[in-house]
Amino acid sequence: VNYMILKGGAIKNGTVTSTSFAGAGVATSSGITSFTNDDKGWGGNIGVFGNGAFVMQDGEVSGGRVTASGTGVAFGGNIGAVSNVNSSKALNRSNIYIFGGLIKNGIVESTSTATQSFSCYGANIAAGGPASYYTDGQANLYIHGGTITQDNVPGKTPTYGAFYRGTEEKNAHGGNIVYTYTNEFISGKSRTVNGVAYTGGPIEISNGYAYSAKGQGVGGNIFQKETSINMDGVTVKGGTASHRGGNIYFNTNVTGHKITNSTITNGSTEGTGDNGGGNLYVGNGKLTLTNTEISNGTTKAKGGNIYIAQQTTVEVVLQSGAILNGTSSANTGGNMFVSGKFTMNGGEVSGGKG
Repeated sequence: VNYMILKGGAIKNGTVTSTSFAGAGVATSSGITSFTNDDKGWGGNIGVFGNGAFVMQDGEVSGGRVTASGTGVAFGGNIGAVSNVNSSKALNRSNIYIFGGLIKNGIVESTSTATQSFSCYGANIAAGGPASYYTDGQANLYIHGGTITQDNVPGKTPTYGAFYRGTEEKNAHGGNIVYTYTNEFISGKSRTVNGVAYTGGPIEISNGYAYSAKGQGVGGNIFQKETSINMDGVTVKGGTASHRGGNIYFNTNVTGHKITNSTITNGSTEGTGDNGGGNLYVGNGKLTLTNTEISNGTTKAKGGNIYIAQQTTVEVVLQSGAILNGTSSANTGGNMFVSGKFTMNGGEVSGGKG
């Protein structure tokens, strides 16, 4: 897709198969992109490559699926975007713009033996692919409205999300979203794309699941990979990770992570040991929370709401808002487990159990 606008209707269950650039287009039948050996695939329903763009104003994108085996990598179950370098060695960066509508029930799954630690990521949206496969495999992601979710049922085995089912120590990232470059998760923002003005609305990201049988399942709803997160007016809820970051996993050492006027709630992690962060796992970088509530996270390990990892580069700053009612069944930080640095300039921390 070079430039596509979805204003209504539905794109569902697309089938794309390829030996090179799986998913670089739109199709509408069975919803599976599959590949083996050293192949790489993205975008079970919509794939964006080079300087292409996908703009979603309304409608539905659902049921996309990307699977990998051999040494393949799967990303972007419903929507995937990667950049490339043109013949003049200038970077063509792809873009995803979401202003409204519904994106749901994407799957990325793998039994891959790829040399990279990752094997699959971004069950609904992957903005950017592995740089080792694509020169500067980054893409831009702008979400200003809409719902990105999975129809997983509490108490039952999750159907949708990111799954590594192989025998290697490989990770599954982002049961809903993975992004690697410029991002904005800002509700209601107006933006002009190719000369057309769009205005967003409320944003909800929910019910994602990230699972790895041998490695780590991280970022049940969102996995932050390369650049800072900029989130304002967003609800992130109900995410589950088999290991770390039930709702969000912060991976990269940058100082500009910001969550403002938002609600992060009801996240959970399943693993024991040195895992946890029912709502947030801050593995690197500095995160500032302003007028934001982090609540009702649960873990069988450390940090019912937040796990702050042991790195000199890790800091969480609570400017205002609240961290509430987290639970650690291992009795290791009901609200927070802090190995890095936590600075409290305002707000409230209360109700933790464990």
